[in-house]
Amino acid sequence: MNIRAGKDDALNSLHRLRTLCVLLATLAAATPAPAAGPETPSNGSGASGQPSVAPPAAPRPGPGDETESWQALLQDAELRVKEAQRNAATARHSYNKARSRRYPRGKDLQAIRLRSESSEAKRHEAERKFSQLVELARRGGVPAGVLTPFMDLADEIRQQRAESDTRATH
Repeated sequence: MNIRAGKDDALNSLHRLRTLCVLLATLAAATPAPAAGPETPSNGSGASGQPSVAPPAAPRPGPGDETESWQALLQDAELRVKEAQRNAATARHSYNKARSRRYPRGKDLQAIRLRSESSEAKRHEAERKFSQLVELARRGGVPAGVLTPFMDLADEIRQQRAESDTRATH
């Protein structure tokens, strides 16, 4: 199995899980609360005293439910990107501060540098996943009004990556 197929499978599984969670939350909100007292109907009751009438059918998910699940996925991914960006900036600042003070040295400085590199890698990964998710949502037919703020962030990420690539080549 190649890596790309594995990541696509993971994104599809995540999408299915998120959709299921949204549907369960919708069902929980739509289900009426049971009555406070004991219920003993005059006919059709079971042996336990509970009515034998089947509960009402759950509402079918409409087209807005899928859009809401996409929006929830995108919001979650956006939060992960922003958190990774903050962590990377903090780690980079700590490393630059340690280098400019020339303290700590040796293994401690290496640990700070490794933490900075690790947080940068996590930031890149979160940004890549976010951009992929925005593209999947766009192709999945999510309305532009829902996608606009997420597409703006994805465009910022692409622009920053292009600028850092041009700085690295010059």
